[in-house]
Amino acid sequence: MEASRGNGAPDSSDNGLLLCRNHHRAFDIGCLQYDAATARLRRREDCTPF
Repeated sequence: MEASRGNGAPDSSDNGLLLCRNHHRAFDIGCLQYDAATARLRRREDCTPF
């Protein structure tokens, strides 16, 4: 498999998040972050995505 864009992780359905259009945008601009310790998404309080 080819490396995914940016972080070198392999492309895999086990290595992804399914997000709606709005949450995808918020994730892309850094307003949503993945917390690997808790396996949850969290919102940055100081960010307004829209």
